[in-house]
Amino acid sequence: MKSNLIIGFPGLSYKSEKGRLEKIAGHFPDYDFKKVEYSGITKKQNTITIPFSIETFSKDIEIPKNYDQVGVIASSTGVAVFNHYLSTHRNTSIKWYIAISPFCKLSPIARAQIKQLNQTNQDLILPRNQEQDIKRIIPNEYLQNLLSLDANLETSLPRIPYVLTLIGSQDTIIDIEEAKKHHPQKMGLQTQIRIYNTPHFLNNQSTKDAITFIKKITTP
Repeated sequence: MKSNLIIGFPGLSYKSEKGRLEKIAGHFPDYDFKKVEYSGITKKQNTITIPFSIETFSKDIEIPKNYDQVGVIASSTGVAVFNHYLSTHRNTSIKWYIAISPFCKLSPIARAQIKQLNQTNQDLILPRNQEQDIKRIIPNEYLQNLLSLDANLETSLPRIPYVLTLIGSQDTIIDIEEAKKHHPQKMGLQTQIRIYNTPHFLNNQSTKDAITFIKKITTP
C-alpha cells in the first residue's frame, strides 16, 4: 500500500542533528519522513566541518517513486540544494514545497565579509548554536562556492502545485529580494510568500504557518 512522504532538506547540519524540519514533520504521523544527509560533513566533539558544494550535496538526493504524495521542506542552504536537484531532475511528482529562509544568493553584506575571508585565506566560522554549543566551519577552499551561489529557479522547471516561502525581513545572510522572487509564478499553481520581522532563523509563528499550510493541502 502506498503512503505519503515528507523529504527534508536541512541547512548546514550534521546528519544526527534535529530541528525545525523534524518538528514540522512530527505533526503528520501519516507521512514517512526522510531527511537528506549531505556527503562530507563531519563532526568532531562540538565542531562541524562543512565542505560546501551544492553539486556534491545534490548527489545525495533520492526521491522515491512509490508514494501517493510527496512534499518537500527545505531550509536555508537546503533550498539551494533542492533547487539544483530540480534543475537536473525535471520529472518530479512533488505536490507541495516549503522554502524556509531560502538561501539563493548572499546578501551584499555577507558577500563582502566572506570575500574578505576568502582573500585572506581564512575559514568561515558560523554563529554557534547556543542550545547545543555547536560551532560550524566552512573551510576557505569552499568559500568560492558560497560566493558564486545563484540558486534561483528557472521558469522552465516543472510546476509544483503548492509552494510556500517564509522569509525574515531582518535577514542579513541571504539576499532578501532574490529570496522573494525565487519561486516564479509559473513554479506553483498556488504560491504564497510570508515575511516575518526576524533574522535568518525564523520564529515559532513561521513553524505554525508551515504546519497550517500542509494541513490545508493534505486534509481531504
